[in-house]
Amino acid sequence: GFYADGATKSSIKHMLAPRFSVSYPITDRGTIRFSYGHFYQIGSLSSLYTNPNFRAVPGTTPRFGNPEVNPQRSIQYELGLQQGLTDNLKIEVTGYYKDVDNYIVTQRIETARGDKPYNLLTNLNYANTRGISISLLKRRNASDIFSATIDYTFQIADGNRTEPAAEIFFNEQRGQLSETYLVPFSFDRSHTLTSTVTLSQPSDWSLSFIGYVRTGTP
Repeated sequence: GFYADGATKSSIKHMLAPRFSVSYPITDRGTIRFSYGHFYQIGSLSSLYTNPNFRAVPGTTPRFGNPEVNPQRSIQYELGLQQGLTDNLKIEVTGYYKDVDNYIVTQRIETARGDKPYNLLTNLNYANTRGISISLLKRRNASDIFSATIDYTFQIADGNRTEPAAEIFFNEQRGQLSETYLVPFSFDRSHTLTSTVTLSQPSDWSLSFIGYVRTGTP
């Protein structure tokens, strides 16, 4: 292996994260709310400082962290409605939209000289998540033992995917932009249905069931 000297200190990062939210009653049992905010997420220390001495074992493709990556930023919008239908039944509808830039990923780096390729933590991708969630909550009456919830979420989560790493390198050498296109993320699930049922007698016994149905990932 080898040891790379000449390492430099990472720069200081500054972040401003404004947030705003408002809630307004529209009926004696209903409220509407809106929120907007900027949120930042710094990569875990274990990923930022992976292989900090930049050692490359012969016969392997080394992986390096990168303390110089920028924090991942998301801009989130949410609009929700909460309405009581009866004294013990409530419905809630929430729509949300989230843009993420400086998405932190590990990129494979190759060079035209045929040097040893390596994997480096970097800011590369753009991501977008949007969806709507509908929830029903039935709380227990004083005269019965039954309570339940049911939640349905429709969501789309995708981000840009670039050309193969070698193409990225050659395009950068030629001063050309690499082609990007949106693809579903590995965790994307379009439909999720979750339900809970509880039978209970306060201060005596309780029996709960949890179940879910969801579509597969890409």
